[in-house]
Amino acid sequence: MEQMEQAVLAIAKILMDGAKVEMSAHAFRLVLNGMALPEQHVDVLAQLYEAHAKGIRECVSRETGTSLLHYRNLEWRIDLELGTRFHRNKPKPIVTLRLDTSTQTSGATVPQLQSTCLRVDYDGLKMMQQQLETALKEVDSVHCSRIQRYMY
Repeated sequence: MEQMEQAVLAIAKILMDGAKVEMSAHAFRLVLNGMALPEQHVDVLAQLYEAHAKGIRECVSRETGTSLLHYRNLEWRIDLELGTRFHRNKPKPIVTLRLDTSTQTSGATVPQLQSTCLRVDYDGLKMMQQQLETALKEVDSVHCSRIQRYMY
């Protein structure tokens, strides 16, 4: 009986940790493969995770008192000076981004809205794009999933 309880707690911890860090189904499957589980068990746990990740995430965020930001809107504008007497043929575009997010706190019924503004030139925007692409690739790596598992 005690072994069954420990097994259930271990499965619950795996599912909660994956939902807590908002792991994709593919990343969750990679983590399970890193645990050297039989393929049948990996398939069953991955199906459970896909079916119940949102509910688990809501329960975990309610328990810890944290709330996740949810995407609402993204607005962007490009400012470009076409030419002046002093700077001919050197256009420098500036991109202005505004990201609107909402937070649903456990006690409030109305979500709290938050706006974040950012002005960046073309080179900075390309660097941000490269960094985000690198981060997205890194999240799916086995090394990153192990680190996430140990941190949470």
